[in-house]
Amino acid sequence: MANRPSGTVAFLQDALDPLGSIAVRRMFSGSGIYCDGTIFALVIDDTVYFKANSASIPAFEAEGTAPFSFDTKLGRRSITSYWKLPDRLFDETDELLEWAKLAVAASVAAKDAKPKRITLANQLRNARAISGLGWCRRVRGCVREFLQRHRPFPQRRARRSRGRHPSDSSARRC
Repeated sequence: MANRPSGTVAFLQDALDPLGSIAVRRMFSGSGIYCDGTIFALVIDDTVYFKANSASIPAFEAEGTAPFSFDTKLGRRSITSYWKLPDRLFDETDELLEWAKLAVAASVAAKDAKPKRITLANQLRNARAISGLGWCRRVRGCVREFLQRHRPFPQRRARRSRGRHPSDSSARRC
């Protein structure tokens, strides 16, 4: 049985085609709508939620829509970065396209605002970029620091020397 997009998802793919490369990926109980590899909308139970930021949230509030929310064991949880798309926009595709442009811009801005993960490769690249002697020492220091911060389990105790046991009478003394 093939996964076919729902009527809402198919409509959005056609209506938002002028934005760029529109892709749909299944997520949990709905779908994610991507434009050029950046997610900007969710479709859950045929309800469309667009990505919003501080600049676009007042427009959603003026239309009387609410942010995406769901029930958990501890109560209701709300995600304020995705807001319900006003129903009137399904009849006005030009305005729908403008709202989608704002959602894509909000998604790109949020993606750019995330701090870059510090990886071992980045640290090594930075240490090696430092000119002069001793870059090998800097690399070793970066690796040691990285492993201390990101070690998934506690360090093991140092091993005992591999010589004979000190209580052994035949052991040589230095």
